[in-house]
Amino acid sequence: MKKYKFISIVLIFSVFFISSCDMTNQHIAEDEPQHSIQTYTISGNIQKGPYVQGTEITIRELDPTLYQTGKTLTGTIDDNSGAFSIRGDLESKYVEISALGYYFNEVTGDLSESQLRLQGITKLDETNPIVNLNVLTHLEKKRLEYLVDQGSLFEDAKKSSSARSICCV
Repeated sequence: MKKYKFISIVLIFSVFFISSCDMTNQHIAEDEPQHSIQTYTISGNIQKGPYVQGTEITIRELDPTLYQTGKTLTGTIDDNSGAFSIRGDLESKYVEISALGYYFNEVTGDLSESQLRLQGITKLDETNPIVNLNVLTHLEKKRLEYLVDQGSLFEDAKKSSSARSICCV
C-alpha cells in the first residue's frame, strides 16, 4: 500500500512539474519579439566621387548586435551618379551595405585606377529606407561595431560614432 501511495505522489508531482514547465515555455514564447518579414526598396547613393554604373552592391542583414543573419541582397549602381535601388525581403532593420568598384576621381577628371570598397551600417527606416554610403560612413563602421559589442544600444552608438562626433572631437 505504501508503495502505491509513493508512486501516486511521484506521479502527481511529475504532472504538476511538466504542466508548469509548459506554461513557463508558453509565457517565454509570448514575451519574445515577433519577427516579421518586410519588403524594402533600399535606395541611395555610393560616393567617394560617384561610383560608376554596374558597381556591385551587397546588403547584408544584421541582428541587433550587428552579427550577420545570413540573408543577403545584391544589386548594382544604376547610373554614373552612384545611385542605386535594391528591393528585397528582410526580417531585421539593421543592415551592412558594401560597394566595390571604380569611382569618378574629381581631382584627375578620370575613373579611379583601382577599385575601392566602401562599407557602412545603418538601421532602415520603414517608410523611407534611403542609405547613402561615403568615406565618413565607412570610417564610422568599425567604431559603431565596437560600441555595440561593448553593450551600447545601436542608436547611442550611432550618435557617438557619427561623422559629426568624429569631426568635432
